[in-house]
Amino acid sequence: MNTSKTYLMYKSSTSASAYEKLCDITSYPDLLTAPGKLDATTLSHTQHVYEADIADQADLTFGVLYLKADMTKIQALQGQALPYAVYFGKDGEDGIFEWTGDIFVSPKGGGVGELRTGEITCYPSTEIAFS
Repeated sequence: MNTSKTYLMYKSSTSASAYEKLCDITSYPDLLTAPGKLDATTLSHTQHVYEADIADQADLTFGVLYLKADMTKIQALQGQALPYAVYFGKDGEDGIFEWTGDIFVSPKGGGVGELRTGEITCYPSTEIAFS
């Protein structure tokens, strides 16, 4: 299964009932993070033993093509804790990852013979849920 038909979605308010596409993306990050581990080794052990810790979710950074309209739309969302989701498949039929958090958008540097690109970073304030 390829990455085509992957969408970054959002709700325009916390009371909105349905997600809508935020903008087209060119890449998406790892959406779930493995939990850390705590060393539970004692001097009686002959090898290290571990217990699972909680996961430390990294910032979610998405690649985009730079479009002024998208930049303006996303900048208006900054500073708000809103629901976001990544849909695998047009309607999420291959999986949906949802969280609430803040968002930031920035154009990326460029050079000769390149498209203008940007980066969207989401800062989750809730756990990322898979459905």
